[in-house]
Amino acid sequence: TTPGTWDRFSYSDYLARSGVFSLMRDGIIEIVTPTDSVSALITIRQQAADHIAAALPEPAGGLLTGILLGDERGIAPEVADAFSVSGAAHVIAISGFNMVLISGMVIGSLRRLHTPRTLAAVISISVILLYTIFVGGSAAVVRAALLCLLLVIAEALRRKTYTPASLAFAAILLSLHNPTVLWDVGFQLSFFAALGLATFSEPISKRVDLLLGLADDAGVVPTIRVLIAEPLITTLAVAIFIIPLTALHFGSLSAVMPLVNVLIIPVQPAILI
Repeated sequence: TTPGTWDRFSYSDYLARSGVFSLMRDGIIEIVTPTDSVSALITIRQQAADHIAAALPEPAGGLLTGILLGDERGIAPEVADAFSVSGAAHVIAISGFNMVLISGMVIGSLRRLHTPRTLAAVISISVILLYTIFVGGSAAVVRAALLCLLLVIAEALRRKTYTPASLAFAAILLSLHNPTVLWDVGFQLSFFAALGLATFSEPISKRVDLLLGLADDAGVVPTIRVLIAEPLITTLAVAIFIIPLTALHFGSLSAVMPLVNVLIIPVQPAILI
């Protein structure tokens, strides 16, 4: 069958960018000779999904599986619609937002622990690669991982680097492989999430440290910094570009989006960790 178009979204154009022009119903793929390492990760992923399903009733179980494992099949349609309408759809999909959030938290935490630059880069790269494979390694996730890896490498180089230029270089490389990638919404979200983190995390961090320093009457600032401020800084920096981009593509901006995301911001990093 030929892919269709719904509302403002053309599924046929989306698939055409990957060279796919038809859909086959009831198709089945059987993995004949999986590699041991990938097979082990797939097994762990399925076990995690089973544990979540056994521990949580629906719709919470399907929602958590989508957030952590990238498997959205168990999310009820009404739940997905509610997240979309409220401007929180980024929560239930493994995307550039999530990947940048994870890499930002890893790098920020290692920096706070005064981890050597090279070791911090190796740990960060390993976490990003493992998580990319763990959640299925879709094209959108791989693109997001590539951008995050570039940020980590730029941070690790012992020379002055300009992260926006590094991101532009990644966009050029991806365009050489697939010239239509710049029109892909997933790529745009990944690119601007990484750009927001690189551009705004440090200024926001300085202001948060200033506010916490002024409010430190009980010596609780270090705890607040680790548990709340670091994830908040990362998420705010990413959201600066993501919110207007989402409004541009989906033609709407929820009036409750700021409140909903303020409630989500402290929780989502903790869930991902």
